[in-house]
Amino acid sequence: MSSPPLTFEVDVREVEGLAQFMATAPERARAAMREANRLSSEDVRTQVFKNVSGSPKKKAAGGTQALGVVSGNLRRSLVAKTPKEIAGGYEGGVGVMVAYAAYHEFGYHGTVQVRAHSRQQASRDIMRGRRKVASGTANVRAHSRNVNYDGHPYARPALSARADVVMKIHADQIGLAFHGGQP
Repeated sequence: MSSPPLTFEVDVREVEGLAQFMATAPERARAAMREANRLSSEDVRTQVFKNVSGSPKKKAAGGTQALGVVSGNLRRSLVAKTPKEIAGGYEGGVGVMVAYAAYHEFGYHGTVQVRAHSRQQASRDIMRGRRKVASGTANVRAHSRNVNYDGHPYARPALSARADVVMKIHADQIGLAFHGGQP
């Protein structure tokens, strides 16, 4: 008496789907990291904007003194950098397009050369006793001056204040990439 042959069926459709899913994983991960970098850079830029815009009498994020707005150039120059691919991921960030931004962020201690220039005085005459004190234009000669400015950091405190949010944005984007639209 011979035994009946042993038979079984294997549904390979699920294995094929898993193979396809795994084949596209690196691209999905790159896309998710790029989007996470873009979103988190914009989030930090918004916080930096608030730190620059605040009243100098109030504390900004991270407990630092806000800069206050004089001309608005620093605030208008804030940009969230487009993420660029680097080895192992993407690099994004917040950029500032004015030369004096680092002066405020890090401070400065040293000597500065001041060029000769004209300074417009108050438009009204200021009288002290019978003597006119100031009006019109004053010519300032070139000179050097010592600067001891501790700075008012605005970018580093913003990044520190938003670190948890940045991490959550990255985790959510990875979740979206690998869990079918659900973070």
